Amino acid sequence: MFRIYRRRKTCQLWRDDYFALFALLWDCFFSTTLWIGASQSRVALIFNSWVAQITFVPLIWSTRISLAFSIARLIPSKQIMWTASIGLVYLCGGFCLGFLLHISILCAEDVDGWMQVAPYQCPLSSSIAIARLVADVLSDFALIILPISAFWHRLKLLATTRRLIQACFCASMLTATCNIVLSALLFWHSNSSAPQERQETVFLAMVTPHLLAAISLLVCNGLVVVTSVYRLFRTEPPSRPIGDPKNSPPAPTSTDIIQGMATGSTAATESPVNMPSRDGQYQDSTPDSHLANTRTSTSSDFIELTELSESDLAHSIPYDIERN
Repeated sequence: MFRIYRRRKTCQLWRDDYFALFALLWDCFFSTTLWIGASQSRVALIFNSWVAQITFVPLIWSTRISLAFSIARLIPSKQIMWTASIGLVYLCGGFCLGFLLHISILCAEDVDGWMQVAPYQCPLSSSIAIARLVADVLSDFALIILPISAFWHRLKLLATTRRLIQACFCASMLTATCNIVLSALLFWHSNSSAPQERQETVFLAMVTPHLLAAISLLVCNGLVVVTSVYRLFRTEPPSRPIGDPKNSPPAPTSTDIIQGMATGSTAATESPVNMPSRDGQYQDSTPDSHLANTRTSTSSDFIELTELSESDLAHSIPYDIERN
């Protein structure tokens, strides 16, 4: 809810925020299954199984779609990485619909089986469980590789800033690791025939999805929360030009700046753009002036980049963009 409040207050609500809210709403329904599962009623347990299967899949994949949109909103449209991010959105959506339909059909076809035997939970075959695990891990690693490829070598950052960005963008590694570990525990216990270990398997099957849901929501909203907290406690001023914008030439768009990052110094020499200096005045960013005003990017530069919409990126991207 803090994310929605923050983005609405700054008039920056976008698709990633809507999918994050969508995941939160699904979690409100999914969290109730943890308490309903303690019931001894057969009808309640059957209802609980249906609710858990139907809500867990869209919850997890909505967080991944939100992360993919968060990456896409920082990249100018029609760029390769922007296209890859949008493609990942459609891929995650396809996985979500495919798994949801398969689970619904599988559980509906076997109603005379699992609904008559305790603990009244719709079983999943090992092949489907492995397919879901592979899809989860691949999508999580894609959410790590995309932002690294798009931004990691484009900005000169301090060591502390680099660690902050790495922690925010690579947080999906936590989801992938927990998914692998918890799935391994479930597979190991499922092959046991001892009554005690079978009870442990049922307990793990009930608890681990809630743990994964909590971690996924944390990772999904981590970038917005961390950057907002950093903006609150930072000690350095934001890197915004000072002066009357009416008496200054228009600032370059974010597309012009990031395209210049990809084209290199040759394109910059042929078509220089006016970049704001530290005193608020605009000057030609020729190679000589670029070297004269070189500085190391601060973490507040990147924090503002993540907090602003694309139209504001020109004022928040560090001025010493690395040119190959």
